[in-house]
Amino acid sequence: MQDLFQGCLSRIGFVVVIIGALICGAVFTIGTINNGFQDTLNAFYNAPRDAFCSIIPVCDTQSFDTELVDEQILWTKISERTVLDLGKFERRGDWHAERTTLVVTHTKNMRGTVNITMGMDLSAIDPEDIVVNQEELSITITLPPIQPVECFVNEVEYYGGFCIEVCDELENDLLRLAIERSLNSDEFDQALVSADANAKVELATILDIGNITDIDYTLRFLESTEELPAIPATTCPERD
Repeated sequence: MQDLFQGCLSRIGFVVVIIGALICGAVFTIGTINNGFQDTLNAFYNAPRDAFCSIIPVCDTQSFDTELVDEQILWTKISERTVLDLGKFERRGDWHAERTTLVVTHTKNMRGTVNITMGMDLSAIDPEDIVVNQEELSITITLPPIQPVECFVNEVEYYGGFCIEVCDELENDLLRLAIERSLNSDEFDQALVSADANAKVELATILDIGNITDIDYTLRFLESTEELPAIPATTCPERD
């Protein structure tokens, strides 16, 4: 009698397992058709854990997002901005200019503050400049160089010198000279280095990869060696 009872239990258990497997298979198939394989797989993985965590609230019920990042997603985020503002460089100094008409040399001195706004032309980044390596879980973006966007001189004082005929021309010469020498100064080169570091931090914030996926991608930036035209509508001359 005992053997007969155990045999019945075994058969009932086998039938229950078969029925359960068929039900799970049907549900998984329907879910795959409606929601896709990955979402259905995540649901099957998360459901038992979420049920357990509803009883034991100390565990984490956050679902794992396994969405992969691709080049188009990143390029779309970058292309929403045109020029990345990277701050302003200021330099106060004194400059001297002179012009000669016939036998008379006209001179003028100027003291002023040169202001140079720096930026990165994000419209120069093409989809081909973004490479996502899914095997290494890395993102590499080739960036255009940082360029001067706006240049002007304020707090201007003219003093000294000798000027009769070409005073306005000398003032224009001094303004241009102050900007050109500031653009080609060692101080401005140092400002570009700081702006480059800021640009990478800003771009990482714009991309906000952590809000797209939980996958831990490594973000790398490369510098483009291609010479680009000046940023449209710039008020700065070219650097030497």
